[in-house]
Amino acid sequence: MLELNPSLWDEIDLPMLHRIVALFDRSGPFNADLLAQQFRIDLEPREIAFSAKRLADHGYIESQNRAGGFPHTITSISDKARQTLAGRPAPRADASAPSFDELIPQLDDLMTKVTSALRANPSHPEAPRWRNLVAAATDIRVALSA
Repeated sequence: MLELNPSLWDEIDLPMLHRIVALFDRSGPFNADLLAQQFRIDLEPREIAFSAKRLADHGYIESQNRAGGFPHTITSISDKARQTLAGRPAPRADASAPSFDELIPQLDDLMTKVTSALRANPSHPEAPRWRNLVAAATDIRVALSA
């Protein structure tokens, strides 16, 4: 079991616990790798893994673990965690949502795939949804360029 070091608790583990609880409350059980994707965390992946392991070892989170006891999937948040966070302000929002500019390459890639699928099979059962997606993406592109 990893020790809870007071300096690590304040600087790393408590903010990580806030993030884990926020993500769990939004999405339910989740893959621990999503932490780095959902939040801009100024930590190495190894530090994130050790923090999650410390939180699991001390009963703040329940998880399915990888080798060595490192959390793979966060399955539950304990009452102990919720009591610890009660009345404590969440850390400064670290932009859990990326900016539109950061999403443009992914949007472009998705639109390329969707338009190719529409051209290949315009009568596909999902084609109406794909067309709606293309229209929404076009609206987003127009709004961003304005």
